[in-house]
Amino acid sequence: MIRHYVLFKIKPEITDTEIDKTFQLLFDLKNKLPGFLRAAAGKCKFHENRGEINRLYGFSIDFKDEDAYNLFLNDAVTHPAKPIKRIIQFS
Repeated sequence: MIRHYVLFKIKPEITDTEIDKTFQLLFDLKNKLPGFLRAAAGKCKFHENRGEINRLYGFSIDFKDEDAYNLFLNDAVTHPAKPIKRIIQFS
């Protein structure tokens, strides 16, 4: 099994509804990609009251094996979930 983790900050102008819709696109891949076992996503609570990191979110995906992980990275069926890049603050 391979567990893929990603932590990122959300752009300030992105609404909670947009975040939820984007994560749902990610969750929907479970029914489309073989070897996609489970996904979890949400707000990182660890830094919530520290002030230095605001709007920190993350997701993790469990894959059956490396082939399933590579499929996630390269298969066109995953493109609808790629808008997650639109909500991420890269700076």
